[in-house]
Amino acid sequence: MSKLFLFSLLFFICCEQKPPLKKERMGLLFKAALGSWHNSDGYNYLSIKTSLINNTPDTVRYVNMYCDSDRIYVIDTKKLNIHWIECNKNFPEIHILFPYQIETSGIESRTQEDTNNLKGIKFRVGINYISARNNEEAVQKFDSLGNQKHLLWSDTLEIK
Repeated sequence: MSKLFLFSLLFFICCEQKPPLKKERMGLLFKAALGSWHNSDGYNYLSIKTSLINNTPDTVRYVNMYCDSDRIYVIDTKKLNIHWIECNKNFPEIHILFPYQIETSGIESRTQEDTNNLKGIKFRVGINYISARNNEEAVQKFDSLGNQKHLLWSDTLEIK
């Protein structure tokens, strides 16, 4: 009888449904990856893929912008600037990340420098993370986005 109990207990422990183990640290993580260059109107544009990762068992709500959002993302080099196409319907909105969900998006950086001169430049991309429960709170907290006190940084990227 005790062997059956031990076997049952071991089977339960081994087969219990759990969220997949994450090799990364717990918490809210921000990652960035470099894309390709393109040229338009005398500027060079570098596409950057971003990922905000909710590596927690909790749902996360945060402020983002409907479109034009150079106050949400930052780059820690003067060689590149965040570029957004302006729109006339820009407003703060709530984005929701469920447990262990990833939200990906793309941003563009812009420069007038020759791309060959930028090889070897190292930089990070940051997202100005501000939690908010609803759209009203998002609008209230939007002014604090300029303070950049809530930045989540990507790992260091290098232009090759």
